[in-house]
Amino acid sequence: MTAFQTVLAIIVSIITIISSLAGLVIYLNKKVEARINDLRNNIKKDIQEDLRPEIQEVNKSVQNLKEDMNEIIELRKNDEVDRLKDYILLFSAFVKVVPRDKVSDHLFANIFADYAKYNNLGGNSYIDEEMKYVKKIYREIKEEKRNG
Repeated sequence: MTAFQTVLAIIVSIITIISSLAGLVIYLNKKVEARINDLRNNIKKDIQEDLRPEIQEVNKSVQNLKEDMNEIIELRKNDEVDRLKDYILLFSAFVKVVPRDKVSDHLFANIFADYAKYNNLGGNSYIDEEMKYVKKIYREIKEEKRNG
């Protein structure tokens, strides 16, 4: 065997060893990545388990806040229904004692809008009788204005 063939055989052997080592490095890299992923998943699971009581506590607090907010909303709605009812009753009494020429169309427009809001909020029908009277007065005022 010549020196060239010997060097060539050594180079082929070195390439074969390097190729085998590269395969081993790739194999070990995949194993290391799999182990890192397993560790990452285990850490994530441990953190979730450690935080579970706190998360449950936060969820409970959020639920309590939602319930409180719903209660406040309902109370505000009831307050608004009461306010509108009182205003309608007051206006009904107002048109009974004030000269009709002193009651503007704007006031009637407001009371009709408030009555619609009262009904939309679930107000009861006991106000209907008062509004029938207010509507009667409104028609009479309109009629008086037309007839001059």
